[in-house]
Amino acid sequence: MHSFGHKQQEIADALHISQQLVSKAIIRRTVDDRPGRGRKRTARTRENILKIKRKIQRNSSSRKNFTRKMAHAHRISPMSVHRILAEELKLKSWKPLKRHDLTKKKRDCRKVRAPLLLNRFKNNRHRLLVFSDEKPFCIEE
Repeated sequence: MHSFGHKQQEIADALHISQQLVSKAIIRRTVDDRPGRGRKRTARTRENILKIKRKIQRNSSSRKNFTRKMAHAHRISPMSVHRILAEELKLKSWKPLKRHDLTKKKRDCRKVRAPLLLNRFKNNRHRLLVFSDEKPFCIEE
């Protein structure tokens, strides 16, 4: 509005703000926030990111590459190391786990047996017990 020839007080009245705020915006030439404000990074600095990246590149599957151990070695918090790995380096932790050894033959067998098993337990039929022996059955004993 100022570039179109409007006075500062007219702009302030139109936007319902103080004239001082309009004056500062005109001097600054923008209403965007200035860069560099706020608390500076202390743990997730470019230097620490490069140190951790180099350590992983040297030996990617080492026992020393645990998040807690790297944090202790670089004297930063484990959460900061986790954030460096996840957000800065786009890495995810991976641990081999024991799984079922499902072959094609075993999968086909499961596809046949699973519906039969589900049918057996449908409508709580497995809860109905029938005792067919002649002897009387007593629970209290």
